[in-house]
Amino acid sequence: MDISQAQQLLSGFGASLGLPGMSLDDSGHCALVFDEVAVNIDFIGETQDLLVYSLLGILDNAQRGDPTLLLPLLQANYFSIGTAGGQIGIDKESGTVSMFRAYPLRLLDLPALSASLQAFVSAAEYWKTWLSVLDEELDEPAGTAASLARMPQGNPGMIRA
Repeated sequence: MDISQAQQLLSGFGASLGLPGMSLDDSGHCALVFDEVAVNIDFIGETQDLLVYSLLGILDNAQRGDPTLLLPLLQANYFSIGTAGGQIGIDKESGTVSMFRAYPLRLLDLPALSASLQAFVSAAEYWKTWLSVLDEELDEPAGTAASLARMPQGNPGMIRA
């Protein structure tokens, strides 16, 4: 397998979205936005994977050590229950929180890619919203009616239809 198979798969996926001609660039990268969630797709030649990743937010120095914030992210990673099979990580230097997942190209066809990306976007959207609500709660006590109303609903590991 090589990048041409990844190109063919992404071209078919793009066509299904009404984006004919969607492809990886010369460096093997493609970026899309779904429901305000930016999703990056990279072809990793060494492993023959499509690496899908999304920026969820940025934690400040105080948040990086807050167990009430970090525990839910760790729990989401437990058997990937809250990440649609992906992982959430935090960059030590910048505090950037990202979700990522590698999909072996040999196991993907168009229906599998579509379903996988739908689940990934749903989970990324959930955690991006969750992190943004936490930022807003710095100015408002947690657990108030207003803060609870902004919390994302549903299970981030579930595929939305």
